[in-house]
Amino acid sequence: MTLPLLVTKDMWQEFDDAWAELRSSGGPIDELLPALKLAGEKKRAGRLVPQAREHADALVGAGRAADAALILGATLVAGGNPGEINEDLVKASDAAWSDEEWYPIYREVTGFVEGASDLRKPWKKFAKLIAFTEGSALFHPGGWGAGRVTETSAKDNFIKVKFWNGRQDEFPLTAAMDIFDPLPEADLRARSLEDPDALRKEVKANPLEALDRKS
Repeated sequence: MTLPLLVTKDMWQEFDDAWAELRSSGGPIDELLPALKLAGEKKRAGRLVPQAREHADALVGAGRAADAALILGATLVAGGNPGEINEDLVKASDAAWSDEEWYPIYREVTGFVEGASDLRKPWKKFAKLIAFTEGSALFHPGGWGAGRVTETSAKDNFIKVKFWNGRQDEFPLTAAMDIFDPLPEADLRARSLEDPDALRKEVKANPLEALDRKS
């Protein structure tokens, strides 16, 4: 049973055990991040913090600081105590991205800076920007729909997007992080950007399998 499903079913001991197994195995965190979001929606953030910090420590030690930051950030946004998470989150982010030229720019435009009392909103914006890499899928809830990032430039403050209908446009970073949501590649909206006709046939032939496909 997947981590998100364990949370959905309120199987908290099983969730804790599965998370501990993931931590010890060093496996990918793809299922964990949506599970943390769901746990936050169920007001269970308090139980997440100790495991999140332990997992983050292990990942940093394994050279996976970016994954550590993503876990800590997701736990913070889910309702985790900023006093327990902020410092570790900044340290993990520094370890992951401080050598990138975009890092100080993204921190400045999002307010994701050390010393802030609560990094929830800044992290949400920062996490969006780092997800908007060339080729990644995103979604505009206001009506433009799904699209793919074709180019980004932190220095010149823009992101270019090609939408599902062929329309292309350029947006300032500050606008992009407010109006777009990242899309996982397994999301039907992201998959429809590659071959919408093939996806329609797949959904028609086997809708449950199409919805459950992870990649």
